Amino acid sequence: MMLLTGKKNPKRNKGFTRPVLKPRPNSLRTGFTLIELILTTTILLVIAALSVPIFKNTYSSLIINLKAQDMAGLMNLARERAIMTRMPYAVKINADENSYRMMALDTKKDKLSPVRDRWGKSFFIPANFKIQSGGNTVKFFPDGTSSGADIVLTDDKGAQKQVHISEKTGEINTVEAQKK
Repeated sequence: MMLLTGKKNPKRNKGFTRPVLKPRPNSLRTGFTLIELILTTTILLVIAALSVPIFKNTYSSLIINLKAQDMAGLMNLARERAIMTRMPYAVKINADENSYRMMALDTKKDKLSPVRDRWGKSFFIPANFKIQSGGNTVKFFPDGTSSGADIVLTDDKGAQKQVHISEKTGEINTVEAQKK
């Protein structure tokens, strides 16, 4: 298709312009065909469908890591308080309720009492998680040592994370749980 534009004719000096035909660029080929759009959309949908299970597993492992780190963080706080205040502290684990909380330990009476600040509240693990522990209380002493424990968090898909508390040093680590 040709486009009509006006140009001055150099042979005539009357200011008259004559139409000149210019070729248009490929104007019929400026978009995508329907087949190209359908094919691209189909490929994107297949890629999205294949990636959904990967993201679900990633999210699940992220949650179990986060909950294990939260538990280890509270235990670290209990250990630090025991060292700084020169009083023993403990973290009581309730596997039936999927919860844990920091407690002050009265050594004379060997009795636990709840800490009276925001760290003394019960922290809950989601219902699809299970807490496994050798004992229900981890004690932290003023010299930095602890009663030691290995606590395993397991989600409904079988993913596990272990919170390890060293008895000699009181150090708290989160590690991948070893399957038995």
